[in-house]
Amino acid sequence: MENFSEKIQSLRNEYSDLDLTSEDLNQDPITQFTKWLDEAIETQIYEPNAMVLATVDENAPRSRYVLFKNIVNNNLIFHTHYESPKAVEIFANPNVSGIFYWAEIHRQVRFQGIARKADSQVSDEYFKTRPRGGQLRSEEHTSELQSPMYLVC
Repeated sequence: MENFSEKIQSLRNEYSDLDLTSEDLNQDPITQFTKWLDEAIETQIYEPNAMVLATVDENAPRSRYVLFKNIVNNNLIFHTHYESPKAVEIFANPNVSGIFYWAEIHRQVRFQGIARKADSQVSDEYFKTRPRGGQLRSEEHTSELQSPMYLVC
């Protein structure tokens, strides 16, 4: 029987078909991010807007996938219920980090910053995009609980 670490070592792929040099990168990180996100969308990657978001709970890091929703004023927008564990962790310690990973195009974007509540205009715009059933369910809660958060990266 093959050793497990040998199996893992045999999984190594070559990534030389998509070289990346500093000359290939835009100086503006948001512009570069949107370029790669567009490539991921055009490649039809499953949920290219999925990102890992890491928070800290009592000094222990916790990560989960969330869906990136927009960029407003150079801030990444994601949504969460304000009573969720991740929101509670963010309110206690707003320092977060995360990553987008698009294996099919051999790209990843790492970010870190401060997460904050988005303003009411961003929340209202998001609410309009929700399916009618989701709008009705969220009306049972205060709009404060359903507001998006954003990252200052």
